[in-house]
Amino acid sequence: MKRLTIKELRLVVTDKCPYSCVYCNLYYKKLLELEKISISEFNRNYKIGNESYSLLCENGKEDRILTPDDYSFLFKTLRDNFGLQDVTFSGGDPFLYPQLKDIVNLAHD
Repeated sequence: MKRLTIKELRLVVTDKCPYSCVYCNLYYKKLLELEKISISEFNRNYKIGNESYSLLCENGKEDRILTPDDYSFLFKTLRDNFGLQDVTFSGGDPFLYPQLKDIVNLAHD
């Protein structure tokens, strides 16, 4: 049986952004609007370790920001078990994530 690998990971570290770009890649929110589905209706809880997180945040608001410890656990788990090699940070505006430098360093380790 072939082992599952995850070589690349794209992380949306925050949904916050001071702009309203028409080309924004947060397409799922626009799709939900077209389908007349609220974000709260769409949200499901996902677990990382013992913590639950919402899949989507309201535009410009944070439901739950992952901590550097959360990211450390995620990176280690994906490296050790799935061969993670590359991480890309996006958002919103990833520079609005308060500890971006810390998680970039964790991804690099």
